[in-house]
Amino acid sequence: MSAAPSLSLERSLSSSVLDATSSYDSLLWYRKPVSFYAALSVRRPVAVLIGAWSVVLILTLLVSNQFGLSEQTDYDWMIRTDDVVKKANAYREVRKDAAKSSVVPTRESRSEQQTLTLLYEADDGNLFTAERLRAIHNFESVIFNDHDGRKFAQFCQLQLGSKTQKCKEPYSVLNAFTESANNTMRPLAGKGGAPCDFDCFVDAPNARLETVLASETAWLAIRGSFGKDLTADNVNTRWGMSSYNLGLPLPGYSNPEETFVEQRKEGDKLLSHISETWRKTMKMEWNALAQMFRSPYQKEARLKSVDGKDVGVKVRWWSLALQREEWESLSFTDLNWVVLCVLCVGAYTYVHTRSALLMVTCILQILLSIFVALFFFRIVFQVTFFSFVNFLIVFVVLGVGADDVFVFFDTYSQSEFHLESEGIVNPTMHHRIVFTAHTASKAIFTTSFTTAAAFLATAASPLMPLQSFGIYSALVVLSLFFINCIVVPPTLVLYARNFQARPCLEACGYFWCGICNGLCGAFGLNPLPVAAGEEPRTLKSMAPGKLFRCFCPPCAVLDMDGPGLSANIAAIPIVGSIYAMTCWTPKSHASAPDVELSASSSATAKSPPNEQKMDRAEETATATATAKPKLRAIERFFMGPFYNLLSGNAKYAILVAFAAVFLVGIIGWSKLAPPTDPEQWFPNTHMFQQYSEIGESKQFYTSGAEDASGSALLVSAVWGIKDMDTKGTKRWNPADLGKVVFTKDFSLSSKESQQHFFKVARAMRDVKCTLKACNGGKLTTSGMDAVKNVLGDEDASGKLTHGFYAWSSWKNDTNAMCGASKCTSFTPENPLTGDEFLHELCSFNARSGTAGRYPGLLVFDLGSTDGKCPPRSSAAPKLQVAALRVVTSLTHPQPPQTFVDIRDEWGAFEAKMNSDSSAPVSMRSMFVTSTDIFWMWSVTTGALTQGVYLGMSICFPLVYVVLALSTTNALLALYATFTILGIVASVLGVGAYYIMGWPLGTAEAVAAVIVIGLSVDYCVHLANAYMESTSSTKADRMKDALGHMGICVTAGAFTTTSSAVWLFACILLFFQKFAFLMCWTIFMSFCWSILFFPALVLVAMPEGNFGDLTPVFEKLKKLCGGGGGGR
Repeated sequence: MSAAPSLSLERSLSSSVLDATSSYDSLLWYRKPVSFYAALSVRRPVAVLIGAWSVVLILTLLVSNQFGLSEQTDYDWMIRTDDVVKKANAYREVRKDAAKSSVVPTRESRSEQQTLTLLYEADDGNLFTAERLRAIHNFESVIFNDHDGRKFAQFCQLQLGSKTQKCKEPYSVLNAFTESANNTMRPLAGKGGAPCDFDCFVDAPNARLETVLASETAWLAIRGSFGKDLTADNVNTRWGMSSYNLGLPLPGYSNPEETFVEQRKEGDKLLSHISETWRKTMKMEWNALAQMFRSPYQKEARLKSVDGKDVGVKVRWWSLALQREEWESLSFTDLNWVVLCVLCVGAYTYVHTRSALLMVTCILQILLSIFVALFFFRIVFQVTFFSFVNFLIVFVVLGVGADDVFVFFDTYSQSEFHLESEGIVNPTMHHRIVFTAHTASKAIFTTSFTTAAAFLATAASPLMPLQSFGIYSALVVLSLFFINCIVVPPTLVLYARNFQARPCLEACGYFWCGICNGLCGAFGLNPLPVAAGEEPRTLKSMAPGKLFRCFCPPCAVLDMDGPGLSANIAAIPIVGSIYAMTCWTPKSHASAPDVELSASSSATAKSPPNEQKMDRAEETATATATAKPKLRAIERFFMGPFYNLLSGNAKYAILVAFAAVFLVGIIGWSKLAPPTDPEQWFPNTHMFQQYSEIGESKQFYTSGAEDASGSALLVSAVWGIKDMDTKGTKRWNPADLGKVVFTKDFSLSSKESQQHFFKVARAMRDVKCTLKACNGGKLTTSGMDAVKNVLGDEDASGKLTHGFYAWSSWKNDTNAMCGASKCTSFTPENPLTGDEFLHELCSFNARSGTAGRYPGLLVFDLGSTDGKCPPRSSAAPKLQVAALRVVTSLTHPQPPQTFVDIRDEWGAFEAKMNSDSSAPVSMRSMFVTSTDIFWMWSVTTGALTQGVYLGMSICFPLVYVVLALSTTNALLALYATFTILGIVASVLGVGAYYIMGWPLGTAEAVAAVIVIGLSVDYCVHLANAYMESTSSTKADRMKDALGHMGICVTAGAFTTTSSAVWLFACILLFFQKFAFLMCWTIFMSFCWSILFFPALVLVAMPEGNFGDLTPVFEKLKKLCGGGGGGR
């Protein structure tokens, strides 16, 4: 087996051996930089090592203050170029811009992401007993307490037009038994007006429910708080729900859209404190150790009476703000396991190399590669977006970094054996380091480049976090390769000269002397030995600029094997003991594998470093006494018993077995589909996961009120928006959405346009839906305010209740005028039209009550009038956008596919309305959209699924090209690429689908994109090692490849698995899934690479140069004007 892959095996060997046997002076850095650097590392290891680490540390310091997450926004995972997302973003931006010119009364709009929902579950199926109602009342009363200076009354949603700052009545399960008063709750009064504290319901607490059920209006107002098991025939229920809404805008803000992230912060803190109070009351907190494995929300919360008695009711609470906080908290808690991952990698590196120096070097270069990559990421490529996903590269690079060190170390360990087999008798340190650097750097470059290419393929994803991750991960892998190549060669020299096969104390002495001599050489100092009886030198006696002699006194020659050493050390004071223990040059030990280094160290101590020359004859003569180099046990195993197994009939059984695995994997892979249930992020025992499951199981009635529980999906039918122009947006700013493009011919001022507007509003109430997620067989919920029509809300009889035409009638009743005409003469059937309509509608839209009830449903272009409606003597304002807002029958949570299906249903309705022959041309551009984050997230999940296949479609061809170039054999590259395909099929089809039963959800898709990069390393190692071998037959070449790279592949697999296995202890399911996919990927990659690939080559690879691309490259080189010979 030879050292380096090349186009010609004989030429490659002679080139590598020639580099190894060439002197330092004969190597030209610009022609053979790797060999030159390796030779320089042998000559000046300390100076080279200091220089290498200096470069790394400088790059690290340059970006040390830039390592952090980008500010999170609602748009991070949204695809701003997707049509669905563009429409939603365009409408959101239009509403935001419109809000700037309108003033919404303080806190009269519900904050859509700050609804606190509570679910109650009775153990015996009867929630409404006096004792339980009292416990619920006490539990919810906590909301109204003071929470670190914040009170619910300061943030609650206020009643429309409330001048007394009264909170809107909470949508509570207690509404049937209590009434609100002074922003608190009190029990409903009993007989005679006396408060009953629920005692009046002890005998028949459900009598009140019977009264509510008998009134259709009363029941419709509160039905969403009860489980579906509550009926007129059964007034008991197992389930109850309460919702408390916070309101926007806060004081000092004019509308909810104004810096809504900032506005949410104080309300989020209130919700967080309320939750914390409940957790402490119920003693849900864990101790410090248990918090590493459990979240407080994983303890069951049960209601208790005042005296501490369990009343038999479980309670679960949730809000999007709390879930966001919990996700961030658990993410950083789970990342603490990185410490154990690093320790495991370090421990195995020490076991494998038997060197603390190499272990520390390995860990440092892994950790610092993250910062070096950040330098290129932030400063060179100007990528400013850095998400949480980028941190996942830490777990990947731990295995990759250790693998790179193992390749260097194992190549060095085998170098003497291989060089002697090629005729270099007793190779010196120069031979071995140059050979190692030449061989290992090429092997690592190939695997690093293919791994980086696999990660870079994910940058083709339309999702910005994955684009950022792909680029950053590729840079980390390449930075790790760069650090490895400049740090490991001089480190290996110091390791071999000072540490290898020596006791710890002796090794420290060697290392200290090596550092001292290196420093003295760098500063032109000559550390002369101390003569017998010489007085110790002091700082005053030292010449200026030669202070190194104080800290690095000349290393005296002591007889390590002679008597009296211990006595001499014991006789010296403490400082002298340190000096004696760290400054010696012991006599040559026959046990040391590189004895010539001892001679070199002696020479270093006897002559100035700037005058030292390598005495090859002396080194060779000294090394003659060295024992014959031997292969390690695992190397002998791969070249012996393991190869013998593969070379027999077992290889056919292996091929058949793996073909079956591949077939099963492909079948399972083809069955992977988006999840049909809401995606699970938390464990089954987590409160938020249980809340999601209960909500998805549809245990509750749906509410017809938009502001009731905040769980219904809101959609809007929009006219006036054509598109969102994303050209010119900032590449790495997800919040830069683009510019809204308006429909030029949209107009609502004609009679036909307004009648069509009303027609669509009425039709939206009765859109049929056959999907399981729809309640009542309709897309729209029934009840009050199901459809918000700014021109005129209608009740079941068609009577106007709110809106523009209801307001105009009210104006006439108070003798107000609509321009020159009485408003009562105008109705939806006989509407106001033309400029007068636009003037009146603008005035109506400017009212604070309109902004509260119909936020963003009308958008006027008022830029030329400073956001105010123009006077009637001026031209009429331009109406840019009009919309209808609908409360759908779909309630959260739902799986992403459900939102896709709902979009399709609304799309059919949209097409039907736009194709209506009675609709004027100006009204045929309507579309249905939603600013709900889950409406847009469904697009993201689809993109994640497609991204897996997109990444693979780019990755596999790219890997094949890289392998074809590195191995210079088209057939071998094809076999290696097929092996990698088998690995991926085994991971996704066998592991994810058949073993774990997972769908291709968000977590699986993100993890799958990452593990693609992990699947290429081991097979690439073996393929290149196979081509590096100079043996004449494929059997011998595969034997060499297994012997050379088998140990590296095994060690790399062990370290990567040991770093990933700790993620199983994480709380978030994302990390647990990631742990399984990483471990399963490494296991499958190891099996396919060590078993299938060698067996395939032994069976199907022709002898000789079949598939050799060398002639092709030679012809291309000649066509490009180059000469022959070599690459």
